[in-house]
Amino acid sequence: MHEQAASTGPLQRTALSVLMAGAILVLLIYGKTFLLPVVLACLLTSLLTTAIMRLEKLGFPTWFSAVIAISAGLVGLVVIGLVLQSQAGALEQAWPQYTSRLQSLLADISSITGPEFVARIETAVSKLDAGKLVASLAGAAGGIFGDIALILLYTGFLLAERGTLRTKLNILIPGEDQNRELNDVLNTVGRGIRRYLSIKTAVSALTGLLTYAVLKIYGVHFAELSGLLAFMLNFIPVIGSAIAVVIPAALALMQFDSFAPVIQVTALLACAQGLVGNVVEPKMMGRTLNLSPFVVMLTLTFWTTIWGMAGAFLSVPITASAVIVCRDIPSFRWLAVLLSADGQPEASEEPVQRRASGTPSGSSG
Repeated sequence: MHEQAASTGPLQRTALSVLMAGAILVLLIYGKTFLLPVVLACLLTSLLTTAIMRLEKLGFPTWFSAVIAISAGLVGLVVIGLVLQSQAGALEQAWPQYTSRLQSLLADISSITGPEFVARIETAVSKLDAGKLVASLAGAAGGIFGDIALILLYTGFLLAERGTLRTKLNILIPGEDQNRELNDVLNTVGRGIRRYLSIKTAVSALTGLLTYAVLKIYGVHFAELSGLLAFMLNFIPVIGSAIAVVIPAALALMQFDSFAPVIQVTALLACAQGLVGNVVEPKMMGRTLNLSPFVVMLTLTFWTTIWGMAGAFLSVPITASAVIVCRDIPSFRWLAVLLSADGQPEASEEPVQRRASGTPSGSSG
């Protein structure tokens, strides 16, 4: 009897795990409308908490630090909305000019590649509608910022209750050693997530500013929109940086009659992306983000499939946050090891389970 229970135990646990995974997947798909604002509010809360803590270290009171951080976040969101609104209308107005320029380019290409290749391009271009392009751009932005009031409401409550969650968990988990270990884990996890999000946001902002500066120097149209897209696309791994170069390069090609400025703009943008992505970001990140490239692409595909464009922007922040959480919780550490690039998901600081009391975290109690 006992042998039968022991033999069916692992099967039952496996079946339960599969059912739980399926239930989570269904919840993610059908609960998108509810979950997306919550996830965005959590990420925004982490960023604002970082700003508040840094202002507090400078000697400002907590209430003043919170007001400054929240005001800065609101200003940033308003600026993003205004840029998208103004630039989308300007793009629709400039579309006929770009179409005319493209026709002249195709005429030059026809002498090299032949009329059949050009005819295919003309057919594809004729199907493009500026109104639909602007609508898709607005829809992609709306997927993230459409519920801004709800996101800000969630963020306000999370900021107001950021100190009570730990108190509740300490009440639920008895024992001084367990409470100390829990506090150490929460401190490490929170610090890792805040550090990653703040650095990623700063690096993305630097990418957007460099893109804007290059385009402004050369007088390329829609420099503000391209800079904003570069900032947002930097959160999308691998393909984000490429798209952030292709879009302004295509705009420059449609604007200038000579190829020289187009080549220069493209080269400078590619150099800026390479400098930030291969030098600045790794130096600032250190070992905070140690994700497997395959995992990055896999999670990008997964989150884009279930949450669309918003999922593409959030794929790496969500995955990186999951790794940071799992690496400091012994029962989930195996998942962090699988998601990491080299099997060592630790950050530059010493892992919490060895720092708390000098013994493995699982040995207490």
